[in-house]
Amino acid sequence: MNWYKKHQIKTASLNDLINRILKILKISSITTLAGVIGLTAPQTIVQIQKNPQKVVQEAQDQLGQQEMPSQNINQQIEQETQENIEKEKNQENIEEKQNKINIEDLIKKNEGVSNQVYYLDNIPHIGIGFNLLRGDAEKLLNNVGVDINNVIKNKKRLTNEQINYLFEYTFNEAKGIAYRFMPSLDDFPQPIKAVITDMSFNLNNSIFEFQNFEKAILNKNYNRAIEEMKDSIWYSQVPNRVNHLISIVQEVKN
Repeated sequence: MNWYKKHQIKTASLNDLINRILKILKISSITTLAGVIGLTAPQTIVQIQKNPQKVVQEAQDQLGQQEMPSQNINQQIEQETQENIEKEKNQENIEEKQNKINIEDLIKKNEGVSNQVYYLDNIPHIGIGFNLLRGDAEKLLNNVGVDINNVIKNKKRLTNEQINYLFEYTFNEAKGIAYRFMPSLDDFPQPIKAVITDMSFNLNNSIFEFQNFEKAILNKNYNRAIEEMKDSIWYSQVPNRVNHLISIVQEVKN
């Protein structure tokens, strides 16, 4: 955990501690508490950091409240502080997990990898979603020393190097489409960038039909974005892929 995160946890824990003490004493603000024990608000905060149970007991004396055993006060404070630290750690783990999303790996998982021809909607593909009917397919295959006719006739299988060459080309295309679709893409967390790039890879320029989805993302209305993903012909075509992408958006939303 870096210094900034530790500082955040420390600050959050102090705030929780102050709120807990105010709740125990049934006092609305730190300023009111300071007045009860005869200190300024900053002095009161310092005393809370040093010895919270002493602050509580002094305030209870002044207010004529029944004292809570110091052990119980300490236990409550320690428990709530620990719970807050755990929440911060969990949030940090979620953020770390999200930042580790690799866009290329996501696309490979959704597309699958095949070294021989396969068909999607009667269209021949190979490698990682490489459409063999695209206009420059023959040229790109020639670049890796492969005759497209032999590939389509299933007489030629591609090596990993050849597959990766084609994927690098189409992946860069997808990134270009993603940034044309949403020029401010870098302002969003990695999972959203991954989802939109994957959509661009799968849909190509058809992603520009998702205007309501784009608007929802720009407004960070992820619930609405998910609805737009579900309410599309695309969803009926590749439901498993879309559901996978929806699950990623939901993690950001949560």
